[in-house]
Amino acid sequence: LPKNMETVVTVNAIVADGTAEGATVIMTNTFENLAYTATFDETGTVVFDEFRKGNYIVTVDLPGYESSMIDEEVSIWGETELTAYMSEIFKPVENVTVSVTGYAMWTPIVPVDRYAEKYFITLDGVYYGETVNNYLQLDEDLLEIGEDYVLGVAVVYSTGMSAYVTKGFTYLGCEGVAQQVTDLEATNEDMNVTLSWNGGQPTPPTPGDGQWYQYGSDVVATGVGASGAFYWGVMFPAGSYQGNVVTKAATYELSGYPFSGNVTIYNDGTTAPASPVGTMPVSVAGAADQWAEFEFAQPIAIDPSKNLWIIFYNETSTSYPAAACVDAGDPNARWVSLDGSSWMDLAAAGLSGYSWMIKAYVATSNKGEVTEITAPMGVGSEGPLASDGIVREYNNNFVNAGVGFGPSATNMTRDWNYYDTGNNDDAIGLTSGGSFYWGIMFPANTYEGTVVSKIAYFDYTAHTGSFMIYNGGDAAPGTLLYTQAYSVSGTSQYIEIELDEAVTIDNAQNLWLVMHNNNGQYVAAIDESAGGAANASCISTDGSTWYNTISAASGGSIVGNWNLRIYTEAGGPAPVPGSIVPNKYNIELDGELVGATANLTFTLEAPDTDVHTYTVYYVDANYGISCPMSIDYQVELGVIENEVVNSIYPNPTSGDLYINAMNMTRISIVNTMGQVVYEQSVSGNEAVIDMAKFEAGVYMVNIFTENGSSVKRVTVVK
Repeated sequence: LPKNMETVVTVNAIVADGTAEGATVIMTNTFENLAYTATFDETGTVVFDEFRKGNYIVTVDLPGYESSMIDEEVSIWGETELTAYMSEIFKPVENVTVSVTGYAMWTPIVPVDRYAEKYFITLDGVYYGETVNNYLQLDEDLLEIGEDYVLGVAVVYSTGMSAYVTKGFTYLGCEGVAQQVTDLEATNEDMNVTLSWNGGQPTPPTPGDGQWYQYGSDVVATGVGASGAFYWGVMFPAGSYQGNVVTKAATYELSGYPFSGNVTIYNDGTTAPASPVGTMPVSVAGAADQWAEFEFAQPIAIDPSKNLWIIFYNETSTSYPAAACVDAGDPNARWVSLDGSSWMDLAAAGLSGYSWMIKAYVATSNKGEVTEITAPMGVGSEGPLASDGIVREYNNNFVNAGVGFGPSATNMTRDWNYYDTGNNDDAIGLTSGGSFYWGIMFPANTYEGTVVSKIAYFDYTAHTGSFMIYNGGDAAPGTLLYTQAYSVSGTSQYIEIELDEAVTIDNAQNLWLVMHNNNGQYVAAIDESAGGAANASCISTDGSTWYNTISAASGGSIVGNWNLRIYTEAGGPAPVPGSIVPNKYNIELDGELVGATANLTFTLEAPDTDVHTYTVYYVDANYGISCPMSIDYQVELGVIENEVVNSIYPNPTSGDLYINAMNMTRISIVNTMGQVVYEQSVSGNEAVIDMAKFEAGVYMVNIFTENGSSVKRVTVVK
């Protein structure tokens, strides 16, 4: 063997349009128990001055890149220079689905410093178009019913493009969706327009009688509780129930979980109950799984034009007093509060998939005066949210859900929203170093303002990165609204970072601030809070799967809140949700999505007294979209009509269609392509239309009267 067994080895890592900083090299001797490792800096070069000669297995690796040197065998017997070329890996989309009506969706790419800019779409291998959203409705004019197609989706990054991910589907058209919308009608009270379809629900009760109203089923799925007293309830929107008095209320009794408290009826409020009108004490024995009914001493008078809330409160602390069934699909079925004043959706508290088992018996009676009362208030939540965490029961095993509910930011002011105490205690990072994500979330309706203009961050140590603003999402950030790069120098103090462009947000959705570091190790500053708040300690290594640092279920044991703050202020109107909502009827106003409901009625405010187009369609669980039904309606102040059409027959028809409605002014007929095939002014109460001249199919007959308008679905057969 040569006497001198040492030499100099130089290793280069080359990235085409960036730096190889953070890349690692490992060189393992194939004969001796010897290995050399190093991490590249911004120069992309590592030099080993005293390197043992021999045969080696060499790997150069950089997360997010494909390396030309992986487990490569190299003989080194003299001064050697090695070069690894790093090609960026462009992550493709995941979970591409296409419904039978051509509505495509996929999991959005979480942005990093080389973030996704848009998506390219192909149809049967031919370029179709591009979108910045993670959903797309294909043009129905390009699709034939019964034909098979292949959709392709690729991510366009700032530095390149991913491979296409394809998904095959069979196009069945809107008629392929089982649930359809029929008999759309519109009425108004003042500027509030109420749409009803499919006969409307519930059916008005016989005068003097009433009926039970509830969400979901009679089959219990779980019990829910908190560490102390709390409130849970449901809200029936105005128009979804009939009657002017509440005579009884009921909750589902869970065996082994007795409690005492009260039930209170409220007759107003949209995001929290308002105007209490009646209350009574309740005591649940917990003897068996069954409904427990409570009758008021006197009927509680209510105004059916306002929302109706049924709220239960447990004065005695019991583990799981609130029974829940499988989710009915309506957020009004799962309201919850720790203090009776700040309310939120149970799903936003980390317990998705459930609805409260609460019922109200509403009847029609001679209405008396509404007596205002002061509703009882329980002991509110104190301290960090995590110390009041919700727990739920699975097969008699109690599991910490890891997310508290109630007021979101314990230190929230009108403008700055935050959880931390203002003190810094330490900083968090990955044991191995490298980038990760950390952030805070403020639940819907617990912060003010519709615009984010700046953030604040405790500058613990020098590094660079980017921050992101999201709207929506419970267990992980939802829709990305904004991304901006930042650079800090380690000043050990709070710094404010102005957004390059103010971001409009919807405060009816959860608000997320997420940080992501490009370099550095201990970068996520944290305060000294002993308990920590679950929504203030969110963390992720990949930006997709999120945990909180205080959750034992996720292996976390670090307590404290991130030293992060977000500034919100008043701005323009909140944005309208962009994506359709499954398992619900979706409602559009002049072509813009304005809401969704599981009910057969929907009330919204008209923009003005001009004619506007209201559209309703059903979206099934697979995002199949039913045939839309539209109605042109003009608010007529002071006029309220439940039904403007007395009769329309025969249906289906192969000839004449007879229409009877009081004081008709105009009739128009629209086919399923949205084309107006008939329009005629009418004066009187009766009209006859020859439908034989139209092709076989489904038509929407719009009937306008002096008292309102209605649209009827009529089928022509040959």
